[in-house]
Amino acid sequence: MPFKKIGFDKQLKSFSFSIDTTNWKYNIEKNQITRIAAETESDPLEQISPDAKYTISIDNFNLKLKDNLSGNIINITQDGNETINYGTWLEYYDSFDETNKEKPNYELIAFWSPDSKKIIIPKFDRSKTQYMKSLQWSQTNGLRPHTISTERAMPGDTDLTMVTAFIYDVETKKITNIDLPSTPSFLLNFIPDIFYWTDDLKKVYTITHKRGYSSRSLLEIDLYTGKTKTILNESSKTYVDILFEYFEPSSNSNEFVWMSEQDGWNHIYLYDLKTGLLKNQITKGEYVVREIQRVDYQNRKIYFMASGVDSYMDPYLKQLYSISFDGSNLKLLTPEKANHDIFFINNPEYFVDSYSTVQLPTTWVIRSIKDGRIIMELEKIDISELKSRGWNPPTPFKIKARDGITDIYGVIYFPSTLDSTKKYPIIDESYSGPYIIRTPKSFSQVLNSGNNPLSELGFIIINIDGLGTGFRSKTFHDFSYKNLGDIGCLDHIKAIKEMSKKQTYMDTTRVGIFGHSHGGYDATRALIIHPEFYKVAVSSAGCHDFRIDKEFYYELYMGLLDKNYQEQSNIFNANKINGKLLLLHGAIDNNVNIVATMKLADELIKLNKDFDMVVIPSSGHEDIFKNKFATRKRWDFFVKNLLNVNPPTNFKLN
Repeated sequence: MPFKKIGFDKQLKSFSFSIDTTNWKYNIEKNQITRIAAETESDPLEQISPDAKYTISIDNFNLKLKDNLSGNIINITQDGNETINYGTWLEYYDSFDETNKEKPNYELIAFWSPDSKKIIIPKFDRSKTQYMKSLQWSQTNGLRPHTISTERAMPGDTDLTMVTAFIYDVETKKITNIDLPSTPSFLLNFIPDIFYWTDDLKKVYTITHKRGYSSRSLLEIDLYTGKTKTILNESSKTYVDILFEYFEPSSNSNEFVWMSEQDGWNHIYLYDLKTGLLKNQITKGEYVVREIQRVDYQNRKIYFMASGVDSYMDPYLKQLYSISFDGSNLKLLTPEKANHDIFFINNPEYFVDSYSTVQLPTTWVIRSIKDGRIIMELEKIDISELKSRGWNPPTPFKIKARDGITDIYGVIYFPSTLDSTKKYPIIDESYSGPYIIRTPKSFSQVLNSGNNPLSELGFIIINIDGLGTGFRSKTFHDFSYKNLGDIGCLDHIKAIKEMSKKQTYMDTTRVGIFGHSHGGYDATRALIIHPEFYKVAVSSAGCHDFRIDKEFYYELYMGLLDKNYQEQSNIFNANKINGKLLLLHGAIDNNVNIVATMKLADELIKLNKDFDMVVIPSSGHEDIFKNKFATRKRWDFFVKNLLNVNPPTNFKLN
């Protein structure tokens, strides 16, 4: 079919779909198709109440409430301006053109109570907001470069966008300030929910974080007085990981479900909602709860994704489990030894399961929520055409880390024309950012990787997740705390050397490294700490100095600004760089600003060190990773410096 997405109506009597720019509706009972108007996009500066009776909107930095039945409009606030404004949320990577006098693309952030009677509204103080700047050289209008700005603080900054909040009562028109200190806005970023309503709608809960993320607190807010009460405090000698955060309250049973790494692994806990006292730990063992899919208070059951429960499996492969609140009746619902992604549907009795490995093509099935039994198979990838072209998936492996005890995992890509009598250079494709892993675990990750085509040029490519990366024990994870400059290098080197003993066609005298974003930091860092092993590096969009990057990310994994930031800076250590280096960056990158790459280049020039550099004027962070010219320059650099072959001129990538 020529469309990718369909939407059924609630009665399942018709569905709608789009082809190119036209929209259609098909009536199933009448076997009739009609053209329909496109759905109008919702106004980002408006929100409609759950009962659809009211609309709240931003008007010149103030808030208005419209009665949708009568049309009456009430001014909730009147003192808003460009520095003190209400509900003006900015997407973290949103940028605007200062030269064209654009305004930030605010969207309204307001939290309606489920009964539409109260709204929690954040108030932003941008009087000391700081911005990251970049230049757009290739703008279509005018000859002068345009200044592009992104609201962004850096580690250690004290001048910040600050947030407070208040409660607005729709019926009484009363405003009640919430008894919370003004909070840096970046502490709210990447948290799925900020406020959680109880079933009886008398209280609301929020999680606050101490800067540096060494602790977090669960607070109860009285919706009538705005007073707060601390229910739970949790702290760590390193950090409390915000990416594993989960809170699900039930005022009916006065309980809440919580996720925590407090016993050394990420697990699920049940607490008393009134006292904050632990009732019991629900999941236990040397495995990681990756995410909670559903909490069923009525049947006292939780459905969650976990990895590492089966000690004989790759500990990163996700599977769905159910468990009772008291920790009994742990049941595996997706038994295939594969990586599972599941999707709950409207019918609570079933779910969709998509499972695969790096070598097993994806299968989609519908399963029973009771026992995981397959109800029907939906689809299965056919890779016969890929195989006929000589395509091969990577080979997974397990090896000991530098400590000789801990298992680490990776994959290795071989060219389809591999000749075991020849010697092949190696490229370590690295990303040691501690919040994820780099090694693919699903078939789609392999298909979307650029490693297969790169290996076809005559390279052996390897992905490894060393000590300090994500989704393992707290101890494993904490290895990288205040130590991101380690980049897992010794684990990578050990693995490559040991594998080359068996696969003698791996040439450990010709090893290169590539990475993007934090991986771009890795690539340059490898030429600083282990130039005796890594000879060639391509660093794409590298965050070369944590002091000039995202405050929430680096204050989470590096703690508050201290000497470690400078000591682990590629710019500060530029004099130690030894090897062939290519720097790639997009000029309008609003994730990792190009300033770090420019500062590194400037330092290398002062040191009279040779390096290559490519700047893509109109590329952002993800754009350069997909940019064909940047891809070709990366390929050319490895071909020239690892294969010792002059690459073809102006080769066109299709």
